[in-house]
Amino acid sequence: NARSYQVEHEFNLRQNGLFAQFSPDDRFVVTGDSGGYATVWNCVTGLKVGAPPRFTQEVTSLDLSPNAEEFLAASADGTARCWSLLTAQPVSPFFRHRGIIWTAAYSPDGTRVLTASADRTAQIWNAHTGQPLFKPFQHAQDVLLARFSPNGRSLLTTSEDATARVWDAT
Repeated sequence: NARSYQVEHEFNLRQNGLFAQFSPDDRFVVTGDSGGYATVWNCVTGLKVGAPPRFTQEVTSLDLSPNAEEFLAASADGTARCWSLLTAQPVSPFFRHRGIIWTAAYSPDGTRVLTASADRTAQIWNAHTGQPLFKPFQHAQDVLLARFSPNGRSLLTTSEDATARVWDAT
């Protein structure tokens, strides 16, 4: 409770915690750590949900699907993947870049995934088949951030090339 500063749950991560996010219904927390683990925690019991997915390098980004049934995790190993929030099992193939994936996000309707990478591209993928939906959105240097607009019809990228760009995502 906030008045007495009581800890409700403490989740013991395997390595340094880099990312953490609540599910929209506050039932779960997803954490990403420097050891490559993306762990789902039950906020009622304080226990892990399933075996934590593991990447070969640190987790670089986490996002929750709009329907709160899945989460998306990305890694410095150049991969990202969608997982079930209830079981921690994969629900998509890997989305692959040729460099670190700095950020990954769901579209507002949850049907697409957007990734931003050190390979100087952003890519829109089908969230469940893993297929790219467009040719990559190119910058001159690392793409550090990529986000969908609230209506999902545009995307915004920022890059180490000192540009921010709005693109048509339809």
